[in-house]
Amino acid sequence: MNFAPEKIVATNTATFAASLKSFAAVADCLAAATQNLYALNLVTLRAWYDDSVAHVGALAAAKSPKAALALQLGVVTPGTEKAIAYVRKLEGIAMQTQAELVRIHEAEALAVSRNVDALVEGMLENAPAGSDLAVAAVKTSLSNAKSAYANANRVARQFGEAAQKSLGSVTSAAAQTMTKSASAAVVVMGSAA
Repeated sequence: MNFAPEKIVATNTATFAASLKSFAAVADCLAAATQNLYALNLVTLRAWYDDSVAHVGALAAAKSPKAALALQLGVVTPGTEKAIAYVRKLEGIAMQTQAELVRIHEAEALAVSRNVDALVEGMLENAPAGSDLAVAAVKTSLSNAKSAYANANRVARQFGEAAQKSLGSVTSAAAQTMTKSASAAVVVMGSAA
């Protein structure tokens, strides 16, 4: 067999360059997700602080215990709704980041697959006479490996989609439960006053 070292070096160089590009894309994706999370937390914290200051001011101005209790009860449902909105925004950031990471992974896998195919084809072109069966076996093995990877990738994607739907359902159910519980607490506390 006669291997062309230039082809091997070119393939390795291309694979390395693609890996560096993917690494940079992953770093950018994670940095953007971190930035989005930071911005969300900053906005949420600022809103919470402003609401707390306004609420404390209103409590200090309350003329009776009944008025103070009414103010306290008035923040339960909006607070619950804000917490639910925060969790949904977190979920959105996570899903967006996951989708981008999957896209990057698939692009990297495709590039590596193409480079390996080119390298194997180059090596098989130089195979000695009479090695047709071995060449066919290598090509079949490569094809089977690609098929297995594609199937595993498809199953992983389906699992991820099912998990996202499940998370959305759990979040919605928890939000409804929290809202109902908060409303019931307001009613109970209001009737006790």
